[in-house]
Amino acid sequence: MPEPENRVPDCFYMNLKAQATPLSLFQKAKSLVPLMATDDSPPVELRLTINFNEQWESVGIGRIKFGLSGGELRLMLTNGQIPYEKRHLKGDLALTVEKQRQDKASNKAHRSRKGSVGTKLAAKAESQFSIEGSSSQETVSERTESYPMTACQVTTKGPETEPAWVFEVRTSDPVLKGTLTDQTLATLLTLASDWQIQATFEVPLRDVRITDGEGLLLQNLTPEKRVALDIGLAKLLLKRKLQPYLSRMELCCV
Repeated sequence: MPEPENRVPDCFYMNLKAQATPLSLFQKAKSLVPLMATDDSPPVELRLTINFNEQWESVGIGRIKFGLSGGELRLMLTNGQIPYEKRHLKGDLALTVEKQRQDKASNKAHRSRKGSVGTKLAAKAESQFSIEGSSSQETVSERTESYPMTACQVTTKGPETEPAWVFEVRTSDPVLKGTLTDQTLATLLTLASDWQIQATFEVPLRDVRITDGEGLLLQNLTPEKRVALDIGLAKLLLKRKLQPYLSRMELCCV
């Protein structure tokens, strides 16, 4: 399985897997619904994992934090097709956000000693002294918990050989955050045994959001100047990091 190319992995990560339909299920499906694929090529299930977050990036006079309010996953198919009824990922999605939680437990261990003084009759007297004491220990453990959030809406478009999925934020948050793990994206109907898929995730300028900055005096700008600066920084990010795509990978069966 080829590795995906993720250009800004802290901001966006994508991985697409292809899984052939078991032969028994394929034969049963052929007997019920005639497919447009060849008789010897079973359908292929495409499973998607994506993660949205924010990322810091140096811009010379400081650094900025950015994220995405949306984006578009595009597939270019060779010897295959995905009609609309085979596009399963759509509607509102629950992105999973992981957070660290600390649990504290107090374990007290008491130790005591009796105070004593000893005197040795010699050329010089020596004194020994010990003090009664106790100690307590507090143990802190961390665990990761997942919180599902309906934060994203997905719509699909495009012809059968060039399908696309548009992601949009659906909460009051400025950017998408969270993970979609191993979800069924679509069913590929193969037209030959040597099918290929090229997948890219692209983002337009309007979906690049500047969320924080250091060394840029962003807090002292008027709202109008801040908007203009954010647009300029987003254009710079697009040119340097986000074009022509954020993530890319290829799948094939030859």
